[in-house]
Amino acid sequence: MFIDNVECKVGAMEPLRILPAAETWMLLAFLFSCVLLTMLFLSRLIPSLVPESHAQTRWIDGLRGFAAAIVALNHAPMVITNLVVMPKVFYLDSVNSKIPMLFGATGVQLFFCITGLLFTSKIITKKTIDWTDFYAKRVRRVVPVYFVAATFSIIIAAWFSWPITQKPVEIIKALPGVYAFKFLPMPIINEFDFKRLLGVSWTLAIEWRFYFALPIIYIAAKKSINATLAAIIIFAIVDLWLSELSSWAFFIPGALSSFVMSKHFSKQVRTIASFVAVAALIIIFYRVGDKPDYGLEQWISVSILFTALTISRPRLLSARMFVAMGTVSYSFYLLHCMVLFLVFGAAHRYWTDVGLLSITNFSLLAGITMCLVSFISTASYIFIERRFMHKSSDVHAKIVQGDTSLVQP
Repeated sequence: MFIDNVECKVGAMEPLRILPAAETWMLLAFLFSCVLLTMLFLSRLIPSLVPESHAQTRWIDGLRGFAAAIVALNHAPMVITNLVVMPKVFYLDSVNSKIPMLFGATGVQLFFCITGLLFTSKIITKKTIDWTDFYAKRVRRVVPVYFVAATFSIIIAAWFSWPITQKPVEIIKALPGVYAFKFLPMPIINEFDFKRLLGVSWTLAIEWRFYFALPIIYIAAKKSINATLAAIIIFAIVDLWLSELSSWAFFIPGALSSFVMSKHFSKQVRTIASFVAVAALIIIFYRVGDKPDYGLEQWISVSILFTALTISRPRLLSARMFVAMGTVSYSFYLLHCMVLFLVFGAAHRYWTDVGLLSITNFSLLAGITMCLVSFISTASYIFIERRFMHKSSDVHAKIVQGDTSLVQP
């Protein structure tokens, strides 16, 4: 609900109230708790959401869950604006709107760090990599649920923009853009911009480019790890220098952290690293609104945070609710904008003008929606993601051996 320089009245109503920073933080904290409490409940109901294996790297799943949750904190307060509904009670001004935006940016950057960590660690630890198998697993992991989400978005768009007035031939020509992982421009069909539902897909295009670059990194690392590290660091500096909106650079701290992930650290070192992580998190948010969400300062802060987390491996991130959230994080990431749009859109069409909602009623509806997203994402993981992540023979073998966890790779 970001509107700048609004000084208007609606009928006899009082002027629009700017939502203060304190209330904005309270709203975000409430939505965050709705997600985590729902995932805590679901983790008890469905134990396989918290796999028992890979205990040493469970914090990574927890961090992935944390990142997905804070990305949703960016989009939930903006849902009324996304519906193109004029808020009539409260709104986020250009300053306070940067609070949820920083949450969203930081969540995406942590996702990139995790990707850099996991896949670089594979490169430096394995003598040989079956790249055909690697890409087949990536396709099974990423494509099916995205295609389902894209189809879901077409249904929502058709409902919201009904009646269909655009020519069928033009619609058919535009549809590939919906399924193209943002490699093609996100289309506008029947005057409906699909960025409103699938805007998060821009990060998937970046991750696919990273996957395609991995064989080159692999070849370079096998020839000289030191030269590869130097090249990675130089690349990050150049990328940040050329563009303040660089996203590629956030793979770098993850890649560098892979060299310490397998090392064992004393309790004292891990404790110090925990304090450094907290300090880095404070630095990230201490000047919210006064600094860009991307750029060198943010990159340094996130790099310190992620490296410190890799060393400290905090138990908090290994909690059931975070790990369960991490398990379903991909579905949650893809679907949360659509479910928000659908719930608030239906409420606006069939119940009341959502622009008239008080902050209390808005928070309750958004909180209920976040709980619903958690349930839908869990169902998506179980019935779509998990079925494609492993070959049927692998699943059968695990069940025979008594392992039904089907851990997310």
